[in-house]
Amino acid sequence: MRSGLPLTEALRAPWLAGLAELILRWIEEEEEEEEEGVGARGLRGHRRAVLVLACSALTRAYRRTLAAGSPAVRFAFLEVDPARLKERLAARTGHFMPAELLDSQLETLERPAPDEPVWVIPANGSIAETVPIVLERVDSWIPRPAESLPNGPRGPENAGRPPGA
Repeated sequence: MRSGLPLTEALRAPWLAGLAELILRWIEEEEEEEEEGVGARGLRGHRRAVLVLACSALTRAYRRTLAAGSPAVRFAFLEVDPARLKERLAARTGHFMPAELLDSQLETLERPAPDEPVWVIPANGSIAETVPIVLERVDSWIPRPAESLPNGPRGPENAGRPPGA
């Protein structure tokens, strides 16, 4: 990309496989710590740790590769108007991806389907406006031990009921 050429499937494949391996290794380590009663970073009874990786994951197949079937993986799809993306890229300096490659990225992009583990987040605003939205989604998704919740567990059987009901 640095040379101005779009990535091919052959170039993307090993990169995606490496990221998928990293994600799976992290999940396995988290699960081992949980089984040992240690929890995330030794904080027994507190929320699990969160791993954040930033990559384009442009297609359903790429997202499927990265998630490797794990329910512990979620994606944040930052939805930005193409014109706004062009403005942002034009304003960047020293970035590896030239603005000329945006069209090829958008041509490859497959908008997430409703059945994918993806949060679609409006991101036309500033970073200061977008980050809190992402953090709220992550925070609301992280499993917490029942004893740390004020009204007990909120499993599917309690969906739609107000807390404490």
